[in-house]
Amino acid sequence: MRLWQYIYKPVLKNFSSLEKESIQDVWVSPAKRIKSLVNETNFSFLGSQENYIELGWKSKTKEILWLYNLHYFDYLNSHDSNQRKPFHKDIISHWIENNNDLSGIGFHPYPTSLRIVNWIKWDLSTNQATEDMIASISKQSRWLSKNIEWHILGNHLFTNAKALIFAGIYLKGPEAEIWFKKGIKIVKKEINNQILQDGGNFELSPMYHSIFYEDILDLINIFRTYPKKATHEMNNSLEICAKKMGFWLDTMLHPDDEISFFNDAAFNIAPSPAELKKYTHRLGLKSLQSKKRVDFNYIHLADSGYIKINSTDLSAILDCAKIGPDHLPSHAHADTLSFELSLFQKRLIVNGGTSKYGDDYKRNLERSTSSHSTVEINNRSSSKVWGGFRVANRAYPFDLQINESKNSIFVGCSHNGYSNLRNKLIHRREWDFKINSFKVKDIIFGKYNNAISRFIIHPDWKIKLVSNHLAEISLSPDKIINFESENIITKLSFTKFSPEFGKSYNANTIEIKIPRKENQVSFTWQPIKK
Repeated sequence: MRLWQYIYKPVLKNFSSLEKESIQDVWVSPAKRIKSLVNETNFSFLGSQENYIELGWKSKTKEILWLYNLHYFDYLNSHDSNQRKPFHKDIISHWIENNNDLSGIGFHPYPTSLRIVNWIKWDLSTNQATEDMIASISKQSRWLSKNIEWHILGNHLFTNAKALIFAGIYLKGPEAEIWFKKGIKIVKKEINNQILQDGGNFELSPMYHSIFYEDILDLINIFRTYPKKATHEMNNSLEICAKKMGFWLDTMLHPDDEISFFNDAAFNIAPSPAELKKYTHRLGLKSLQSKKRVDFNYIHLADSGYIKINSTDLSAILDCAKIGPDHLPSHAHADTLSFELSLFQKRLIVNGGTSKYGDDYKRNLERSTSSHSTVEINNRSSSKVWGGFRVANRAYPFDLQINESKNSIFVGCSHNGYSNLRNKLIHRREWDFKINSFKVKDIIFGKYNNAISRFIIHPDWKIKLVSNHLAEISLSPDKIINFESENIITKLSFTKFSPEFGKSYNANTIEIKIPRKENQVSFTWQPIKK
């Protein structure tokens, strides 16, 4: 398909502008993104600030992802965007003047799709679209309809379809109707493909789940704004989907109400969970309710493979999931049987996160097993991640056990990610949670040269090695966790912790070599007095 697109290169023969459709109902304010338009000419993305006029829309010197963000136009719908409205028209006009030839990085189908939607959302919020802007939306939509990303699928294909629906509703005429029908056909199919029964997005990334969730909410919004275009079936399907996705996202949050770091997740790319929750409420939708919190409870997202543990002081998310869909593991990390945990409402154990895209050493390191709170065997990753977005041999979890009693929850799971090695190794991890403690036991079946269990500690916490088997992890004088290992704590090292793109910090990491078949560590603490 990529070869077909390269050779065929669809061109446009018709450059005529379509007319706007009349709005039939009220457009609800959408989710807000982080502020990226600093002033009249300067943008800040991925930790780097540039003057867009001096840089140029088709710069050859700036990294691609930064330029993509510039072409997305997410900043039209950001926090405090009202204060920068006077700049918006100028930026849109400048883009139109410098991107009229349908070439360059801005005319990749993905940024084109996002830009179409963001321009339409901006006009529905401001009613300030110019004739040139409407003509450009017409041209971009016409181009997109001939350049759909069938070769990539996943969130790219869904985003293409969403843009065609937006354009097909916002504009009127036979051509717009064709775009609309094409988008609807794709969306109907991809909702079934990409949303699991438990509400999770099939890429198993809280960040990409949030992006998809916003897409669903936006579609609900535009169908309500133009109710003549909506069917009862479509409205019902989208609302059911939104409820399930809201529940899934809520389950995958830490007590700070932010996402966990599994599979290319990072802060400030998707709208925050708080923003998505506000958007949901503005649309009058209610999320599915989770269990009432008691001393102990768990939520098993069975189709996704994640397990959430809640107790009075503790919140943990266990990764007993596949790395993602077999046909599309682009955002997968080799993180099987890793976990993240908050204690006293603060993140304690984390995964390494994601600081960049591309194909280089740092990107591949961030996706490797060594950058996650799990076990690495024979200096290999449990799934072979390479090429920036590719995965070869994949770990599959199996033999999941969950046992719950009044004051404890036990979870055990195995994976076969190392079974391709000579001795067909199996890694099994067991978590045992109690009131003021939990244990993590790693068992390795088969002969191996070396195995390292890593626990990446959030930078907010301090670590002191008390003995070869004992470490103290402290947040404050009254918040101290004793970390005790059966085997010797080999060393305290640093792992790069990257909670958002372009930002990395040193995080203390406890490393334990497992010389025998197994190792057990225990975390104990004194409860905080209420």
